[in-house]
Amino acid sequence: MDFYGAFGYYGLFFGTLFLGGFFALLDSFLEKLERNVVNIVFIIFCFVFAYYLSQASLPRSFLGYGFFFFIIMWVFLQKNFKIKFRL
Repeated sequence: MDFYGAFGYYGLFFGTLFLGGFFALLDSFLEKLERNVVNIVFIIFCFVFAYYLSQASLPRSFLGYGFFFFIIMWVFLQKNFKIKFRL
């Protein structure tokens, strides 16, 4: 509804395409990660972000509810681990 409220029907159309593409890229990235403790916790945080999208606006979910914080913490935790992808 935020896309419609801010940009009308064009915002609704392009905003949902943007979110769908973002979630498709995020899903393919998460699927390729090796299954270790740090990556599983990151996947859980991504689910929390997706849950908050149903209750809040996109900018608030990205910044206020911690999606960027989760990514920064994941990168910080990966400093001690090598990021490995499954083939």
